Order: sequence, then structure tokens, then C-alpha cells
Amino acid sequence: MLSNFFQQLVDTPEPRERRIKMLGTGATPTLVFGHGVTITRAGAGDYKITFNEFCGTYLDATYALESTAMTDLKNFSVVFKPFDATNRVVEFTLFNASGTATDLAAAQWITVLVDFAMIASALA
Repeated sequence: MLSNFFQQLVDTPEPRERRIKMLGTGATPTLVFGHGVTITRAGAGDYKITFNEFCGTYLDATYALESTAMTDLKNFSVVFKPFDATNRVVEFTLFNASGTATDLAAAQWITVLVDFAMIASALA
């Protein structure tokens, strides 16, 4: 039994968090989990997450990296492009420690958290 969990209070109206996890396999990313999304690779380290349905008003995106050899991802970073609301696409580029766009290797994962709000008029 889980105990000591409390309701989160947020100032975002009707928040929706979409959690997408991808396994790196070079040129062909593998979706580990993420409901209603498609992941494609546009180039080295450049990935697109397309949502199959309207998710609300886009707020932001964050990420977490994982690897069986943690030092392999040391000093890596991710930069997100502005959300494409017309096509429902979050695009991001993964950069290695040298600042070069690079693909995730076979034993590396990225989890992307994308936040939306269902009531846009209440965001201001």
C-alpha cells in the first residue's frame, strides 16, 4: 500500500502532463511508452514527437536522460524548438558534450514530459 501521497496543487487550469519515453537505436528511435504519439527522426539527434490528438494549450517541455553507462551522457543537453500547434509537434535536438547533434545509442533513453493546459483562457 502506498502511503504519504498528497494532492498536488498547481496554478495551471486543467493541467495535462504527457510522458513519452524513447529508446535510442541510432537512426530509428523506439517508443518505450507514450499514449497517442508518434516519434520520428528528422536528422542526427533531431527528433519529432507528434501527438495524434489535441492535448490542450502547450505550456512547456522538459527531459530526463538515462544510460546503462551513465558517463556516456555526461554533459549532454537537449534543446526544444517552439511547439508546432498546427501539426501538434514537439521537436528537439540532443547535443553531445562537444555540442554536436547526436543520436541516442542503443542503451540510452530519453523521457520527455510535455505539459498542456485544457483551459487556455485562464492562463493569463
